[in-house]
Amino acid sequence: MKDVNKNSCEFKYVSFWLAAKSSDLKEENWLPLTIHLEDTAGVMVWLWDRWLSQAERKIVCDSCDEQEIKRLCRFLGMTHDIGKATAVFQSRILEEKPEIKEHLRTHGLEICRVNKFTKNIPHALAGEYILREYGGCPREIAAIVGAHHGKPQSGNVREAICKYDTSGLCNGRKDMWHGIWEWYIDRALKACCFASKDDLPKGISTQAQIILSGLLIMADWIASNQHYFPLIDIDSYSIEKNNNDRLQKAMEYLKLPYTWEAGKFNIDEDLFYDCFGFEPNAVQKAVLEAAADMDNPGIWILEAQMGVGKTEAALSLAEIMAARFELGGLFFGLPTQATANGIFRRILDWARKQSENTKNAIELAHGDAEMNETYRIFEEESNVDSDESGSTKDSELTVHSWFNGRKRRLLANFVVGTVDQLLMAALKQKHVTLRHLGLAGKVIIIDEVHAYDDYMNVYLDRVLNWLGSYGVPVIILSATLPPSRRSDLVKSYLNTKSGKKKEEEWEKTSTYPLLTWTNGSEVRQKPIKVAEEPREVLIFRISDDERLEKVKEMVAAGGCVGVIVNTVKRSQEFAKEIKNSVQNAEVLLLHAGFLMPDRTELESKILDRIGKNSTSEQRRGLVVVGTQVLEQSLDIDFDVMITDLCPMDLLLQRIGRIHRHKRHKHQRPAQASLPLCYVVMGKDGELEKGSKLIYGEWILNQTKKLLQKQNSPLKKIVLPTDIPKLVQCAYKEDNSVDGFEEYKLDQKNKKNKAKTYLLRTLEECDGTINGLLNNIDSNLSEAQASATVRDGAANVEVIVLAKNRGDICFLPWQEGGKPVLNNAIPSKEEERTIMRQRLRLPKAFCRADNVDTTIKELEKRTLESFGEWQTSPRLRYELILLLDENLETELCGYRLRYSQEYGLEYNRMEEDKK
Repeated sequence: MKDVNKNSCEFKYVSFWLAAKSSDLKEENWLPLTIHLEDTAGVMVWLWDRWLSQAERKIVCDSCDEQEIKRLCRFLGMTHDIGKATAVFQSRILEEKPEIKEHLRTHGLEICRVNKFTKNIPHALAGEYILREYGGCPREIAAIVGAHHGKPQSGNVREAICKYDTSGLCNGRKDMWHGIWEWYIDRALKACCFASKDDLPKGISTQAQIILSGLLIMADWIASNQHYFPLIDIDSYSIEKNNNDRLQKAMEYLKLPYTWEAGKFNIDEDLFYDCFGFEPNAVQKAVLEAAADMDNPGIWILEAQMGVGKTEAALSLAEIMAARFELGGLFFGLPTQATANGIFRRILDWARKQSENTKNAIELAHGDAEMNETYRIFEEESNVDSDESGSTKDSELTVHSWFNGRKRRLLANFVVGTVDQLLMAALKQKHVTLRHLGLAGKVIIIDEVHAYDDYMNVYLDRVLNWLGSYGVPVIILSATLPPSRRSDLVKSYLNTKSGKKKEEEWEKTSTYPLLTWTNGSEVRQKPIKVAEEPREVLIFRISDDERLEKVKEMVAAGGCVGVIVNTVKRSQEFAKEIKNSVQNAEVLLLHAGFLMPDRTELESKILDRIGKNSTSEQRRGLVVVGTQVLEQSLDIDFDVMITDLCPMDLLLQRIGRIHRHKRHKHQRPAQASLPLCYVVMGKDGELEKGSKLIYGEWILNQTKKLLQKQNSPLKKIVLPTDIPKLVQCAYKEDNSVDGFEEYKLDQKNKKNKAKTYLLRTLEECDGTINGLLNNIDSNLSEAQASATVRDGAANVEVIVLAKNRGDICFLPWQEGGKPVLNNAIPSKEEERTIMRQRLRLPKAFCRADNVDTTIKELEKRTLESFGEWQTSPRLRYELILLLDENLETELCGYRLRYSQEYGLEYNRMEEDKK
């Protein structure tokens, strides 16, 4: 073996032959570490120049010159995998590459066998350690390299690395490996025009580190994709060859979309009309007028009644802010998949207009996005004109294939998704910096904020902390918002701690509709005068026993009745009762226990029958029974409503669907010329058991008290005038009302529970991103992470299929009931159709004491009947609920049945026997 000293050019030769990746196949293909570092550095600079929004560049360049930061981007790319230049990593990757090992051996570096090391050192940790201890790099820069696999290192890096077998770094050849590390670092410094390590930027802010960390992860993922940056043949490799054309070819092939360039610094009435096809109303004008005097991005809270056009107001404001503050995209978050699906078409049409002169990408971000018909069709249309890379022409809106990964969806320009996609930016989860990268350059719109509970609000407030620190504009929409919650949202964004000091006027105002916004640290408010006449809604309190009679009266009069109850079981039971007892009634039932195609069809039918353009004939005698899904997702209009008692803010949401659309008097029955709402309350003031479990006793009693203030069974609510007063009174703490102590304890427990996985605040960081995910298992799956930010019990989703004459088939009305090949892997299109037959099992199967039993039983059955599907990437993790010829089955002591009319029903088997 040659004698190698520190000044020898052998360091250079050996370094060029160290490996970054190799083929899993027997092919003699590999990727030298030097080439992968150059690839990543090139992508990093390309993303900085052509993809990153100007707003995000300003965050990163807060304390440094932009050209200096651009050179730092290249340096990060050229050193991010320096931790692979270690004995332990090379021993693993070169085990099957004897010719490379021989090259290294003859030049002084013996690569030992992989089984020599007892515990492998993660190469991201090794990289941060090498840059700090041997490269003398600032700790903020080294921390970014240490986080490039999604999890920033914890605490002191020197202490962290000692937990591993440190012989894996040098394997007794410190002189050789130290020389190699210095060569890589010196090479990177020179390539980036830094005279020495002392010229590297110092004092990079924590926010800048997070953005650069996300950007480095993105660059590394692109550079590691062998479709764009292929491996090379060992025999053709030359250390003298120039590989600069790899970057150009790869990025031309990838064709990432550009940043959104909004061009409207102000929007007047004419521009608003051009965009939406109607003139702005009072609420929309108020937002546009306030935006005209906006100097800084901030948080905007619009509180206004249902159906007044808050979405169009928010989109107009978003476009103005994007233009003024050079943001590159928009995120629109909603409480459920149904509400996200419902608005996707509207945002798609708006985004198309934004992309007329440039290429932008749009994504639907939730667990079942591929099952959404609008998204699926647009994705297919995007790919019709695409080249072989899956990318489309240069000027259009597209679904770009690179953003399809669940952790990548937020990186697209326009994203519609469930709010958990936003809340996960406050979750200790791997790759959280990538999520911040996707949000920090966008305008954020959060709709229906009243739908989030105390647990979710902990995550929302922490997200607002971070968005406020970045200067990201946030637009919050709500029909019903307690003043205390409005105050919490503003203070979270401004990172102002709540204290005992006297409330300011903006915190306690009950004016409605109301616009609240910040301009720098200043909080401004604007009451909005709405031209439309106030609407009186008559509220009657009735019992369960009186519900049916009210339905009979209205159906006989030719009216349309909406019934909203708080549990699926109650909705099924009452729907059956109406069908069996009310003549001339047509009953449609909607709840969360339907298969996706059935629910989509039901929603479409309901919208057609009682939507904005419905006729008197379509509405006549129709009774729509449902759960909370009717309160959130559909633009529908009832003549009369019957509803279970629920919290006041949600009750007002439900009431907003009575006489929602203007109709001529003859289009409604005389008995419903005024909006009527019957609120179901138990006998002697008792609360329904299921409602108590969902909402808690105290807030239901608070609402009941407000509805009982008059001795008469009748109460008038005036919309929108009474909305703020009723919501404020409902949530005003009153310890004389039953359930108050339990309510306060539940609030406290939820907040404490949420803090377990809560991301640190900016103030809690010590100047670097190290420790950002400390003391927690950050390897949560996307489904687990989504459940974590929602305080969700474990959810069990199943695909529902049925037996028929020995075959396994779709349900009779799905796909014509055709057979499913369970002994072979279905085609991609068949897989998609099969996955649409999914629903979530009721909570009875998902309790902490029985969820494991449920899953194990379903896994056993799935393996028995669908063993071949376990090799399918899309179906292998799915659980199948296989029904018999009667569309029934038994599971964990319950009898389940599914029907097109009622969805999934279940009863304990002993109840069925009675």
